[in-house]
Amino acid sequence: MLRENISESTYYRLIRNVNDTVLAQFKVKIDANLSMIGKEHQIRYFYYCLYQNLNNDEKNNDNQEYSPMLDAWETVLNVKISNPSSRGMFFLMDEIAKIRRERVAGIFEVTHDMKKLTRNNNLFQELSALMENNYEKIKRKGWLEDAYISFCIVSSAAVLDETIIPPLKLYQEHENNKNSFYMYVEKFIYSIQKHIPNFKIDSSVKETLLQFYCRVLIFEGYFYENNEELYWEYVKNERSFLCEVLKLVYQDLLDYFKKEDEKVFITFHAIILDNILTYSEMIPSVNIGIDSSRDRILVTFYSKKLEAYLSNDYRVNIQPYTEKNAYDIVLSDRKNKHENTFVTYSLGSFPNITQVKQIKNLLKKATGF
Repeated sequence: MLRENISESTYYRLIRNVNDTVLAQFKVKIDANLSMIGKEHQIRYFYYCLYQNLNNDEKNNDNQEYSPMLDAWETVLNVKISNPSSRGMFFLMDEIAKIRRERVAGIFEVTHDMKKLTRNNNLFQELSALMENNYEKIKRKGWLEDAYISFCIVSSAAVLDETIIPPLKLYQEHENNKNSFYMYVEKFIYSIQKHIPNFKIDSSVKETLLQFYCRVLIFEGYFYENNEELYWEYVKNERSFLCEVLKLVYQDLLDYFKKEDEKVFITFHAIILDNILTYSEMIPSVNIGIDSSRDRILVTFYSKKLEAYLSNDYRVNIQPYTEKNAYDIVLSDRKNKHENTFVTYSLGSFPNITQVKQIKNLLKKATGF
């Protein structure tokens, strides 16, 4: 209060504000004694996200003391984690664990979802044994709790931060024991391929999806950096086809994603897919025929303009109308009959914005999207 030159009432008002906004989504809060209260894994997760979000350079300092977590993970994954930011993640988890143990001993609860993630997981068993051994060396307690929290955070690292370790070995272990998190991935892929039959999935997509599910099903809360609406507007306006598909997928998987609302589900899945897949390869292809009496140069110009209007929703193939080809829609300023098309749209002139919306609606009926 002295440092910030604020009154006591202002201080506690600010704390209430933090409780009602940032901390509420993490399901933790600051009580009247200025202690953080909530489930221990959520408190540690909140601090981890907070300091990752602040991008504090101190956490990336390689001159920190030995990290038993880092040592164990390097052995389990058979890698040398040399990137300072990646190493900083483990030092950060170590520091949070040490501080929390000093303040609240013996209240870490291993949740049902944590048990599901680690059950019959050989990597976790190896990690636990190594961390027990490493903690004994430095006479530190709490190795099992720290093994659980580090395994859960690293398993969801792609969503929390850039991928900092080779994820394939983690994914393969989940795939081998067919745990519920792996089954979430399979259910999602089955659903999206039902709506987009030519949708291609490779292991990198599955790995990223699995990491996302590890986060949303074990932890609660995330930092949007005040850009929640920015992400949503991008998905809704620039990736509208994907948005519509994910609405259908969300309904298919509603029983499995009760923790996430539709908007969050769609936003995160759209951003994940948009980052790792080519959007134009996902959207449906449409054939548009032009039957016009206007000058050919103007027809070409307006065809390009129409393609630009529709390119966020469809892969567009626009060509002069012929009776030999089939079309999703024929745009015509003639009164000719067009048999080989889903629908003919009559134009007095080439499409303006209002007409483009009507054309989109007709294409949606023709394609299902």
